Amino acid sequence: MPTARASSRRGRELARATGFVAALIVVGLTWARGVRAEPMTVVLVHIASSGDVLSETTTRLRAELAAAGFDVDELVAEPGADPEELLAARATSAAPSATLSVTEHDDTAAVDLSFLDPKTHERQVRHVDMPPVARQRGPSALAVRAVELLRASLLGEAPREAPTPEPPKPPEPRSREPRPGRDDGTPDRGRASARAPWLVGELGAGMLYGARGISPAFAPLLRFQAGTRTWAGRVSLLAPAFGGEVSAAGGSATLREELLSLDATVTLPAKGTLAFVGSAGAGGYHWHVSGEGTTPNVGHDVERWGAVVEAGAGALVRLGARAGLLLDAQALWFAPPLVVRIAGVEAGKSGQPTLCASIGFWVAL
Repeated sequence: MPTARASSRRGRELARATGFVAALIVVGLTWARGVRAEPMTVVLVHIASSGDVLSETTTRLRAELAAAGFDVDELVAEPGADPEELLAARATSAAPSATLSVTEHDDTAAVDLSFLDPKTHERQVRHVDMPPVARQRGPSALAVRAVELLRASLLGEAPREAPTPEPPKPPEPRSREPRPGRDDGTPDRGRASARAPWLVGELGAGMLYGARGISPAFAPLLRFQAGTRTWAGRVSLLAPAFGGEVSAAGGSATLREELLSLDATVTLPAKGTLAFVGSAGAGGYHWHVSGEGTTPNVGHDVERWGAVVEAGAGALVRLGARAGLLLDAQALWFAPPLVVRIAGVEAGKSGQPTLCASIGFWVAL
């Protein structure tokens, strides 16, 4: 059976070749793992000190280096000694991959890293301060940060640092429609206050004079004003006015006057101690004339009704935010005018205009 024997021989040769290749692969992988696992030598230099912070930092750093796979060679230096000079004077068979020097200052510790950059082949120096953590956690946090920086520098690994939270963004200002007031869209509080609803009551006294042949008359004054601090409508009641008298050769007469008017007012400025007040309006009047004649004349009582048109100006003295004194003067035109006759002779007549002066205390309700 030559064919069977040849086939069996080929199978044995193929199995032998496959086993040889597998052995080469295993040897290669073992060699590569051994080369890669060869630890890097790191020199740890620290000062001969009995301080707690320095001792604990050195202990933590030694443990972190060993856990990271570094071969640690420890070197104790006297205070003020230069680590580079100590390394130069130290006889070693091979240069260390890096040097870590632990220093102490103001009861805290720091680590200086010195290593050869694998990319640029230049000597690099890094300084690591103790992070701002609790005192008991400071040495451990410093050791972890220094070893992570060393690994990142030598092996190209990114240091594991806690992500720094981004500061919260300030809230974006709301867009708003520009209000009447300033040009930049900011509402003018003075103007907004001037447009606020405003109700005022006034109580005072007034005097009518300026008529030809009729003496001045005095009366209480009552006013109500509604609107804003600048523009408003005002109702005025001057009643009853006594004191007006007319006399002639045939007798005399006394007058009682009542005035009711509605006018519009403007007050400028809307705030401040002093302000100008302008007014204009119309209303009605009532005159009661009581005559007394001398013999042989006989007196009569007469009622007269009519319309009145007025215009005025005044000065407002503010005594606070909601009170003040108003000095006001108005010109009155009566239609029809009042004429008083005694024994057929004209003894007095209302002036065109008749003047009305008043003073009142007002308060915002």
